[in-house]
Formats: sequence, structure tokens, C-alpha cells
Amino acid sequence: MLKRLAAAVAVITGAALIPAATPAIAQPTTCQEVTYPVTVPGATGQFIAGTLCKPQGATRLQILVHGGTYNQAYWEYRPEGAPSFREAMNEAGIATLNIDRVGSGRSSKPLSALILADVAAGAIHQVIQQVRPGFAKVVLVSHSIGTAFARIEAATYRDVDGLVNTGLPHLVKPVPAALLLSTLRPVQVARAGQARAKAWGADVGYLTTAPGTRYRDFHTPSVEPQAAIDYDEANWDVVDPVEVLGAVVEVVPGTTRSTLITASVLMVMGERDSLFCGPGLLSTACTSSAALKRAEQGYFPSARSFDAYVVPGTGHSINFGTRSPEQYPVISGWTNGL
Repeated sequence: MLKRLAAAVAVITGAALIPAATPAIAQPTTCQEVTYPVTVPGATGQFIAGTLCKPQGATRLQILVHGGTYNQAYWEYRPEGAPSFREAMNEAGIATLNIDRVGSGRSSKPLSALILADVAAGAIHQVIQQVRPGFAKVVLVSHSIGTAFARIEAATYRDVDGLVNTGLPHLVKPVPAALLLSTLRPVQVARAGQARAKAWGADVGYLTTAPGTRYRDFHTPSVEPQAAIDYDEANWDVVDPVEVLGAVVEVVPGTTRSTLITASVLMVMGERDSLFCGPGLLSTACTSSAALKRAEQGYFPSARSFDAYVVPGTGHSINFGTRSPEQYPVISGWTNGL
């Protein structure tokens, strides 16, 4: 594992590098399940659930925000025996708050139509306000449509020090995106025989992937071990069309709010992300970290700083890739350098 991590060098421009993580003396990390009350217009008694892990003496906090049809489990997968993303951040001395977004995982599940993009972003903001007093720096680390809500939160409230945006640039390939959306079904239909489906009641707005489709939707053309695909299939969750629409509006260059973000930003993409990366007018250049930086930097004109990193060989769901650990020292080093 150490050999893999040592090989991770992030080229941002021809001469610039993201700071590598300083080797840290392992400190005891304590983890606890937590809940935070949040306001969702039109619903009562709403809350966000999460797991707070804090190494002794940690002054920096990463709030981990998963994507659509995922939950906290996304950040806990251990690729081929390496630490999970969350564990690697803790090993680098960074505290993590791994949350389930409203409507997902252990968090409350209001009527799906109520979870507008600004509502989702507002709920994250309310969590930030409750945890920020305990830390000198707070960073939102997000994936896929979770990144859309993280960007809206940062642009609206300007209460975080940094954003690690993964899996969501500002152009989307329409055909792969349409194929992904075509696999979504109401949770009671797609997972009718599974007890977890009951948690979403009779609200047909909560959608999930049909069994056996997650590899095609989130991994190809990256080739992942069967253990990764099995883990992904076992930890499915939901998304709703209102959330998806909000994410699309945030992706489109003409309506994105990333232009208002003043925090530091690190963009991370999988080299083989079939939803966003490749040649063509509606694709993002993910061939190198330098190419990604050139493609995305213009969308963040007000950011304190902007860096980019491409994880080699990985698909859209970066954390499942066999080379996913190569992002660990890049992201922890960037966070510790704020």
C-alpha cells in the first residue's frame, strides 16, 4: 500500500504540484454516530445522520457528501485491502463527518418532491453551522450530484474553507447520462424483495438502480474487482428526479453557481468517467491533471485557488477503483495545506 501511495504525484500545471501529504504519526481516532436537526420546508422533524471520526488533536474537518443512489458506504470501501477514503483521511490527521444526505441512508426521508437543490444545500449548511465551532478549517468533499449541492452551499453561504469536487465537472455527455437515468426505478419496484425498500414508504419519487446495473452505470469502462461491484450493489441507495434536475442546472455552464465560490477548490475526476470525460464538445478533458485544470478553472473565477487531479484508470465512482488510493495523499495534503 505504501508503494502505491508514494507513487501518487499530482501534476497541476507543467511546474506546479499539489502538496503531498506529510507523513503523520498515527493518532487514536474515535468515531461516533451522530444526528443533526435540519429544516426542510414542508416537513417536520427532519435530520441528517452521519458518522464523526476525529483523530486526537485534529483541527481540520472534511464533511463527506455522497452522490445519487449512494450513502455513507461510498466513503468506506477499502479497495483491495487499502484503507477506505475515510480511513486514509483520518490517518492523515483529518477529522471526517461522513453524512447521509436528506432522503438517503439513515437520514430522514421527507416527501421526495421537497428535496430541491437549494434545500439539499441548505441542509448541508445547517450541519456545517453545528460542527464548525469545533474546527479551524472545514472542507466539503463531495461526489457526483453531491458535488452540485456542495457547490451551491459554498456559493450561497460562503462558510467553508475548501471544496474537493469529485465526479462532477461542468459538461455532461448526454447519451451515457440518459442510459443511466433509464435504469432508475421507484425503489419499491426495483428492490421490492428487499427490506430496505420499506424505509422509503410509498413515495414513488425515490428512485434507485435496477439490480445488476451499477457496474455499467458507474464503473465502465474501468475494470474493477468483483468485490468492488458486489459492495456497490449491496449498498445501493436512492435519488429523486428533483435532485437530479437541480444537479443538471448546476452542471450547465450558463446556470452554474461555481462562479460565486470564494473558497479554495480541488477538482478530482476519474480518468475513465464515461458520464463526463472524453473527447467532444460536451465532454471534459480528463487525460491529465493539467488538462482537467485547463478545462475547469474558468468556472471558478472567484475561488481563492483552483487545483485539479485525475485519478488514473478509475471510472465515475472513483472510490471503488483499484488505483483510488492514489488520490489519498493528494486530497489529504491539499486539505492540510489550507
